[in-house]
Amino acid sequence: VWSSPTGGCGLAMSRSIGDDIFTRIGVCATPVTSSCALLPSHKWLVLASDGVWEFLETERVVTLVELHEHASDSAMQLVQLAARAWTVEE
Repeated sequence: VWSSPTGGCGLAMSRSIGDDIFTRIGVCATPVTSSCALLPSHKWLVLASDGVWEFLETERVVTLVELHEHASDSAMQLVQLAARAWTVEE
């Protein structure tokens, strides 16, 4: 999304949480959200942006998270894999 047809300010997304500057040209500052009940049987919760979900399938994320004992190790590997996939595809 660009502020003018000839250039100027640009934003490479369709949503920007809380960023009202670009609402006049079609950017929605209100995020799309959903909710679910967390149960005692749930072992973990992955919160990630589309930078992860666009490049990694849910099943792969689940497998990776289950491999690690510590959440920080899972998070680091998710970031590395998503970044690598981004450089290949983009």
